[in-house]
Amino acid sequence: MRYEDCGGAPGLRWRGERHTLIFQSNRRASWLALHPVPPRHADAADTAESLHDTGKPGERARVLSYEPGAALAQRRTAFGDLFDAVVGRIGGPTLFGGSAEGPNIRWRNERRLLILSGDRHGALLEVHDTGELEEEEHRDFKWGGSWSADEPSDFHSLPYLWQLDRGGSGWGPDVYPGGRLALGPDHLQDALGLILHSFVEHLPAQVGKNWAGFVITHRGRDTVHIAFEPDSGLRLFRYDRAEHDSAVKTAAMHKIGWQQRERRRWAAVFPQDGEDSAARAARLIVTQLRSDGVNNPGEECALRDVTCNDMGTFDLYRTGIGR
Repeated sequence: MRYEDCGGAPGLRWRGERHTLIFQSNRRASWLALHPVPPRHADAADTAESLHDTGKPGERARVLSYEPGAALAQRRTAFGDLFDAVVGRIGGPTLFGGSAEGPNIRWRNERRLLILSGDRHGALLEVHDTGELEEEEHRDFKWGGSWSADEPSDFHSLPYLWQLDRGGSGWGPDVYPGGRLALGPDHLQDALGLILHSFVEHLPAQVGKNWAGFVITHRGRDTVHIAFEPDSGLRLFRYDRAEHDSAVKTAAMHKIGWQQRERRRWAAVFPQDGEDSAARAARLIVTQLRSDGVNNPGEECALRDVTCNDMGTFDLYRTGIGR
């Protein structure tokens, strides 16, 4: 089967009973990729293929519905099975990603954008005009948001919270939106809670066992190290050179939320499948920053060592912290 790939270049797809062989391109290279045909979600794969190859802006289709009351782990597994079926038919995406509502995965060229998105109820495939949608999204990032720290934050309404570019097929954007800064610690807690929850629920469904992490700094010094591993969940660390802590300091660290001392660092672990794990981790981070004297985290703090398994470009525009 022939279809239009990156920049008008031809894409080719050979379908067999057990595998799909796909010739794909991006701006830098062309390659052949062999994908197994998953046993489930054949109808969703058919829909993805049709929308990817010939879909018109405005077309959309629901391709997954969760069982009522489905838990986080059940939603993650169900979406992962669907994603595998879609990739098995049309190949890997241009951009992995996640929003406050659910996954946000994009197959993109300069004219059309196919998005596989999700929420608490299931998943949708929808086609957009690339320029029109991204112009609208960039306006949301630039002009939306609260005017002061006293107003509620709006990180939950942003089009996406994170994106991962691993050089997949299609045509990546020339311009990316700027980040939304947190106007106060409460806004930062909202932003971190959303993005960490997206790590827990949406990242493993897209990149399997890959880990992710970043470091928050304050005035050039590391404050909190954040790591997510699918097998163990969210882990936070704060390095401390002291050999031993006094009883007073130990009590203060426990009050902030740190759970245990590990050699020259304090640590806290939040299980992967806990619905409130991300919110608890975000609360600890912000409590620690308050203890460090941070009042305006968007301006006083920064991120470093942002990575997903040391593969690709991992953008966290929506942490509420500048880079």
